[in-house]
Amino acid sequence: MAAIAAAAVRRCACPALRSTLTAQHRALPLNLPMRLPLRSAPQQRALSFMQRGGSYPLLRPTLFAATGVTGCFVAASWAEYRYPEWKRRQDDRRRILLAHSAHGSASFWDQICKGWAELSSFQRTLTVITAVNVGVFALWRLPMLQSFMCRYFVHRAHSGPLLSMVGANFSHRGLLHLGMNLFALWSFSRPAYEALGHNQFLGLFSAAVFSSSWLSHLHGVVARLPNGGLGLSGVVLGLAGATAMLYPDMKVALVFLPQIPFSAQEALGCLVAFDIVGVVFGWTMLGHAAHLGGTLFGVWYVMDGHKRFWANRDQLVVQPLKRALAVLGM
Repeated sequence: MAAIAAAAVRRCACPALRSTLTAQHRALPLNLPMRLPLRSAPQQRALSFMQRGGSYPLLRPTLFAATGVTGCFVAASWAEYRYPEWKRRQDDRRRILLAHSAHGSASFWDQICKGWAELSSFQRTLTVITAVNVGVFALWRLPMLQSFMCRYFVHRAHSGPLLSMVGANFSHRGLLHLGMNLFALWSFSRPAYEALGHNQFLGLFSAAVFSSSWLSHLHGVVARLPNGGLGLSGVVLGLAGATAMLYPDMKVALVFLPQIPFSAQEALGCLVAFDIVGVVFGWTMLGHAAHLGGTLFGVWYVMDGHKRFWANRDQLVVQPLKRALAVLGM
């Protein structure tokens, strides 16, 4: 084949065309047909799916989300086991700080620490979450970080690292978007926090991050959505779903219609129906799939997940971890 191609180039009459053909001939590998891999029918279908659906398939995001949800509740279970000791240390530090500031010798930093110590556990927890969201929002204002923020704090189904499934939940580009999500967070969180307790609440909050991102990713791959998603609304609706199951008759009202109260489950049903319609009709103004992922996870956890996992956390998590630490000598 190489000899035939070289002879054809030499017989070409046009010098310009001959030089072009010569350059192309030199650039071609001599055994090009032998280097083409042979693909079976399943490999061809997988390649076609990858070309249509994105740069990585559903398996990695699914495993990442499942590992994240499991890790959240394992950490929450271990923290619940160690919580009495941690709470005792925290109470000791708080008493020392309050006694120190009562003598009038406290510095400005001590006054800040005193104000922090006087907050309830719920207020401190949500203040940290709020600070993280406000901090990420501030990072969006820095021009030199735009590439980094777009990579790790916007989740796109067809590109980007898996860590963007976490970072996007704490990311907001607009002040109105940030304010509405934080307002909803403070509004819906207290009943769930008081019913579940500190550690179980954090486990549910963290797991809703993964569940909302996973369903949003699934929807983006199936519907071939090019746009990315970001925002805390999926996690907030996960807490709202849990609250509606814990307190089904609790009265809620919309900000712009405060005179028309709804029960918590009625409001939740309307939100779920709205998000289902948004997914079916392809509305892209809001992250409807992420909303559904968070809401359905919160509902499932209160109805079934709590008794399956949290009620049995001593046998599932605490005792195996204690045995593993004993083997390691820790």
